[in-house]
Amino acid sequence: MLSAPLLSPGVAVVPGGREVVFFGKPLGSEVAEDHLYALDLNTDTVRLVAPDAARLGADRWVFPLAVTPDGKQVLFNLPAGDLRTRIVAAPMDGSRRLQLIATLTSIPIIMDVGPDGSVYVDQQDQTNEIVRHSPAGSVPERFPLPHGYGDALPLPDGRVVVRTRTSGRDRLMVLTLGGDAKPFLQIEDETTFPVAVLGEDRLAFLQGSGTNRVVAIAMLDGRPERKLTRIKGSVEMLAGSPDGKTLYIFDAEGQSLQVVSLA
Repeated sequence: MLSAPLLSPGVAVVPGGREVVFFGKPLGSEVAEDHLYALDLNTDTVRLVAPDAARLGADRWVFPLAVTPDGKQVLFNLPAGDLRTRIVAAPMDGSRRLQLIATLTSIPIIMDVGPDGSVYVDQQDQTNEIVRHSPAGSVPERFPLPHGYGDALPLPDGRVVVRTRTSGRDRLMVLTLGGDAKPFLQIEDETTFPVAVLGEDRLAFLQGSGTNRVVAIAMLDGRPERKLTRIKGSVEMLAGSPDGKTLYIFDAEGQSLQVVSLA
Protein backbone atom coordinates (compact mmCIF):
# COMPACT_ATOMS: atom_id res chain seq x y z
CA MET A 1 0.00 0.00 0.00
CA LEU A 2 1.14 3.54 -0.70
CA SER A 3 0.29 6.44 1.56
CA ALA A 4 0.09 10.00 0.31
CA PRO A 5 3.10 12.28 0.98
CA LEU A 6 2.35 13.61 4.46
CA LEU A 7 4.23 15.12 7.39
CA SER A 8 3.11 12.09 9.40
CA PRO A 9 1.57 8.88 8.02
CA GLY A 10 -2.22 8.92 7.66
CA VAL A 11 -2.65 5.47 9.21
CA ALA A 12 -4.67 4.18 12.18
CA VAL A 13 -4.93 0.65 13.58
CA VAL A 14 -8.44 -0.70 14.11
CA PRO A 15 -8.93 -2.12 17.65
CA GLY A 16 -8.21 -5.83 17.58
CA GLY A 17 -5.25 -5.41 15.25
CA ARG A 18 -6.80 -7.17 12.26
CA GLU A 19 -7.26 -4.07 10.12
CA VAL A 20 -5.70 -0.69 9.49
CA VAL A 21 -7.27 2.33 7.83
CA PHE A 22 -5.05 4.60 5.73
CA PHE A 23 -5.13 7.64 3.46
CA GLY A 24 -3.53 7.04 0.08
CA LYS A 25 -4.14 4.39 -2.57
CA PRO A 26 -3.34 0.69 -3.07
CA LEU A 27 -0.08 -0.04 -4.87
CA GLY A 28 -0.70 -0.50 -8.57
CA SER A 29 -4.04 1.29 -8.40
CA GLU A 30 -5.02 3.38 -11.42
CA VAL A 31 -7.14 5.69 -9.26
CA ALA A 32 -5.86 9.25 -9.66
CA GLU A 33 -6.88 10.73 -6.32
CA ASP A 34 -5.82 9.53 -2.87
CA HIS A 35 -8.68 8.42 -0.62
CA LEU A 36 -9.47 6.57 2.59
CA TYR A 37 -9.14 2.76 2.59
CA ALA A 38 -9.32 -0.14 5.07
CA LEU A 39 -6.80 -2.97 4.75
CA ASP A 40 -7.52 -6.45 6.14
CA LEU A 41 -4.16 -7.68 7.45
CA ASN A 42 -5.20 -11.35 7.27
CA THR A 43 -6.38 -11.39 3.65
CA ASP A 44 -4.53 -8.34 2.23
CA THR A 45 -7.83 -7.13 0.77
CA VAL A 46 -8.64 -3.43 0.55
CA ARG A 47 -12.01 -1.68 0.60
CA LEU A 48 -12.95 1.96 0.10
CA VAL A 49 -14.13 3.93 3.14
CA ALA A 50 -16.38 7.02 2.92
CA PRO A 51 -16.77 6.77 -0.88
CA ASP A 52 -18.73 10.04 -1.17
CA ALA A 53 -16.29 12.20 0.81
CA ALA A 54 -14.73 14.80 -1.50
CA ARG A 55 -11.61 16.99 -1.31
CA LEU A 56 -9.82 14.56 0.99
CA GLY A 57 -6.19 15.60 1.34
CA ALA A 58 -6.88 19.22 0.39
CA ASP A 59 -4.32 20.06 3.08
CA ARG A 60 -1.76 17.50 2.00
CA TRP A 61 0.80 17.89 4.77
CA VAL A 62 -1.44 16.33 7.42
CA PHE A 63 -4.32 13.85 7.46
CA PRO A 64 -5.39 13.16 11.06
CA LEU A 65 -7.61 10.15 11.59
CA ALA A 66 -8.69 7.87 14.45
CA VAL A 67 -10.86 4.79 14.90
CA THR A 68 -13.58 4.47 17.55
CA PRO A 69 -13.01 1.91 20.36
CA ASP A 70 -15.61 -0.47 18.89
CA GLY A 71 -13.84 -0.40 15.50
CA LYS A 72 -17.02 0.54 13.66
CA GLN A 73 -16.22 4.14 12.66
CA VAL A 74 -13.22 6.12 11.48
CA LEU A 75 -12.94 9.83 12.25
CA PHE A 76 -11.09 12.17 9.89
CA ASN A 77 -10.77 15.78 8.80
CA LEU A 78 -13.04 17.03 6.00
CA PRO A 79 -12.57 20.63 4.72
CA ALA A 80 -15.60 22.90 4.93
CA GLY A 81 -14.49 26.04 3.12
CA ASP A 82 -11.48 28.29 3.53
CA LEU A 83 -11.92 29.16 7.20
CA ARG A 84 -13.49 26.02 8.67
CA THR A 85 -12.87 22.30 8.86
CA ARG A 86 -15.05 19.45 10.04
CA ILE A 87 -14.39 16.25 11.96
CA VAL A 88 -16.67 13.57 10.56
CA ALA A 89 -17.20 9.87 11.26
CA ALA A 90 -17.64 7.27 8.50
CA PRO A 91 -18.66 3.62 8.91
CA MET A 92 -15.78 1.18 8.50
CA ASP A 93 -18.03 -1.10 6.42
CA GLY A 94 -17.73 1.25 3.44
CA SER A 95 -21.29 2.61 3.48
CA ARG A 96 -21.83 6.20 2.44
CA ARG A 97 -23.23 7.78 5.62
CA LEU A 98 -21.16 10.56 7.21
CA GLN A 99 -21.78 11.84 10.74
CA LEU A 100 -20.69 15.34 11.73
CA ILE A 101 -18.70 15.24 15.00
CA ALA A 102 -17.40 18.81 15.30
CA THR A 103 -16.73 21.99 13.32
CA LEU A 104 -13.33 23.60 13.95
CA THR A 105 -11.63 26.84 13.01
CA SER A 106 -8.26 25.36 12.05
CA ILE A 107 -6.89 22.06 10.73
CA PRO A 108 -5.99 19.56 13.44
CA ILE A 109 -2.65 17.78 13.23
CA ILE A 110 -3.32 14.96 15.70
CA MET A 111 -6.61 13.30 16.63
CA ASP A 112 -7.56 10.39 18.88
CA VAL A 113 -10.61 8.77 20.46
CA GLY A 114 -10.59 7.76 24.13
CA PRO A 115 -12.00 4.50 25.59
CA ASP A 116 -15.22 6.33 26.51
CA GLY A 117 -15.65 7.74 22.98
CA SER A 118 -14.33 11.22 23.77
CA VAL A 119 -12.65 12.85 20.77
CA TYR A 120 -9.35 14.67 21.28
CA VAL A 121 -8.04 17.10 18.64
CA ASP A 122 -5.46 19.86 18.71
CA GLN A 123 -5.98 23.42 17.53
CA GLN A 124 -3.40 26.09 16.83
CA ASP A 125 -3.47 29.72 15.73
CA GLN A 126 -0.31 30.53 13.82
CA THR A 127 0.18 33.52 11.55
CA ASN A 128 2.51 33.04 8.61
CA GLU A 129 5.10 35.70 7.97
CA ILE A 130 8.08 36.36 5.75
CA VAL A 131 11.32 37.23 7.53
CA ARG A 132 14.01 39.15 5.63
CA HIS A 133 17.50 39.21 7.06
CA SER A 134 20.62 40.73 5.53
CA PRO A 135 23.89 38.72 5.65
CA ALA A 136 25.47 41.92 6.97
CA GLY A 137 23.73 41.28 10.28
CA SER A 138 20.94 43.87 10.34
CA VAL A 139 17.84 43.41 12.46
CA PRO A 140 15.45 40.96 10.73
CA GLU A 141 12.40 42.50 9.08
CA ARG A 142 9.08 40.69 9.52
CA PHE A 143 6.19 40.88 7.06
CA PRO A 144 2.99 39.15 8.28
CA LEU A 145 0.94 37.42 5.57
CA PRO A 146 -2.86 37.61 5.40
CA HIS A 147 -4.82 34.63 6.70
CA GLY A 148 -4.85 31.81 4.18
CA TYR A 149 -1.49 32.68 2.64
CA GLY A 150 1.31 30.13 2.81
CA ASP A 151 4.34 28.82 0.89
CA ALA A 152 6.62 31.58 -0.36
CA LEU A 153 9.54 31.94 -2.77
CA PRO A 154 11.54 35.12 -3.52
CA LEU A 155 11.77 36.17 -7.16
CA PRO A 156 14.79 37.71 -8.92
CA ASP A 157 12.96 41.06 -9.26
CA GLY A 158 12.56 41.43 -5.46
CA ARG A 159 8.94 40.34 -5.24
CA VAL A 160 7.72 37.17 -3.53
CA VAL A 161 5.37 34.55 -4.96
CA VAL A 162 2.99 33.03 -2.39
CA ARG A 163 0.12 30.57 -2.43
CA THR A 164 -3.36 31.39 -1.19
CA ARG A 165 -6.54 29.34 -1.09
CA THR A 166 -9.96 30.91 -1.68
CA SER A 167 -13.28 29.25 -2.47
CA GLY A 168 -11.56 25.86 -2.33
CA ARG A 169 -9.05 26.76 -5.07
CA ASP A 170 -5.30 27.40 -4.91
CA ARG A 171 -3.94 30.55 -6.54
CA LEU A 172 -0.45 31.98 -6.89
CA MET A 173 -0.07 35.62 -5.85
CA VAL A 174 2.91 37.97 -6.09
CA LEU A 175 3.61 40.70 -3.58
CA THR A 176 6.14 43.36 -2.78
CA LEU A 177 7.14 43.03 0.87
CA GLY A 178 5.07 45.53 2.78
CA GLY A 179 2.74 46.02 -0.19
CA ASP A 180 -0.37 44.48 -1.69
CA ALA A 181 -0.61 41.05 -3.32
CA LYS A 182 -1.78 40.57 -6.91
CA PRO A 183 -2.61 37.42 -8.91
CA PHE A 184 0.44 36.06 -10.69
CA LEU A 185 -1.64 34.97 -13.71
CA GLN A 186 -4.99 36.20 -14.99
CA ILE A 187 -6.38 32.73 -15.76
CA GLU A 188 -9.27 30.61 -14.48
CA ASP A 189 -7.16 27.49 -13.77
CA GLU A 190 -5.79 26.79 -10.32
CA THR A 191 -2.12 27.66 -9.88
CA THR A 192 -0.09 26.34 -6.97
CA PHE A 193 3.19 25.16 -5.45
CA PRO A 194 5.71 23.69 -5.92
CA VAL A 195 7.28 26.50 -7.94
CA ALA A 196 10.79 27.10 -9.24
CA VAL A 197 12.58 30.10 -10.72
CA LEU A 198 13.99 29.56 -14.20
CA GLY A 199 16.83 31.93 -14.97
CA GLU A 200 16.02 35.58 -14.35
CA ASP A 201 12.62 35.95 -15.97
CA ARG A 202 10.47 32.78 -15.72
CA LEU A 203 8.66 30.67 -13.15
CA ALA A 204 7.65 27.00 -13.26
CA PHE A 205 4.58 25.97 -11.24
CA LEU A 206 1.60 23.61 -11.19
CA GLN A 207 -1.53 24.56 -13.13
CA GLY A 208 -4.98 22.95 -13.13
CA SER A 209 -6.53 20.51 -10.68
CA GLY A 210 -6.98 16.77 -10.22
CA THR A 211 -5.91 14.65 -13.17
CA ASN A 212 -5.65 17.79 -15.33
CA ARG A 213 -2.87 19.33 -13.22
CA VAL A 214 0.32 19.90 -15.23
CA VAL A 215 3.64 21.69 -14.90
CA ALA A 216 3.44 25.11 -16.54
CA ILE A 217 5.90 27.94 -17.20
CA ALA A 218 5.20 31.68 -17.33
CA MET A 219 7.19 34.89 -17.53
CA LEU A 220 7.57 36.78 -14.26
CA ASP A 221 5.40 39.56 -15.71
CA GLY A 222 2.47 37.11 -15.81
CA ARG A 223 2.55 36.04 -19.45
CA PRO A 224 1.97 32.26 -19.87
CA GLU A 225 4.68 30.54 -21.91
CA ARG A 226 3.95 26.81 -22.10
CA LYS A 227 2.55 23.69 -20.42
CA LEU A 228 4.56 20.50 -20.04
CA THR A 229 1.63 18.19 -20.73
CA ARG A 230 3.81 15.08 -21.07
CA ILE A 231 4.93 15.25 -17.46
CA LYS A 232 3.04 12.57 -15.54
CA GLY A 233 2.94 11.55 -11.90
CA SER A 234 2.67 13.29 -8.55
CA VAL A 235 4.93 16.36 -8.74
CA GLU A 236 6.30 17.06 -5.28
CA MET A 237 9.26 19.37 -5.99
CA LEU A 238 10.54 21.60 -8.79
CA ALA A 239 13.99 23.14 -9.31
CA GLY A 240 15.37 25.20 -12.17
CA SER A 241 18.91 25.66 -13.42
CA PRO A 242 20.46 29.15 -13.09
CA ASP A 243 20.47 29.60 -16.88
CA GLY A 244 16.78 28.65 -17.11
CA LYS A 245 17.40 25.89 -19.65
CA THR A 246 16.73 22.85 -17.44
CA LEU A 247 13.87 21.95 -15.13
CA TYR A 248 14.18 19.21 -12.49
CA ILE A 249 10.93 17.50 -11.45
CA PHE A 250 10.69 15.12 -8.50
CA ASP A 251 7.88 12.59 -8.81
CA ALA A 252 6.88 11.56 -5.27
CA GLU A 253 4.64 8.73 -6.44
CA GLY A 254 7.30 7.05 -8.58
CA GLN A 255 10.20 8.24 -6.42
CA SER A 256 11.99 9.45 -9.54
CA LEU A 257 13.66 12.60 -10.84
CA GLN A 258 12.77 13.85 -14.31
CA VAL A 259 15.19 16.19 -16.09
CA VAL A 260 13.52 18.33 -18.75
CA SER A 261 15.47 20.41 -21.27
CA LEU A 262 13.80 23.75 -22.02
CA ALA A 263 16.35 24.91 -24.59
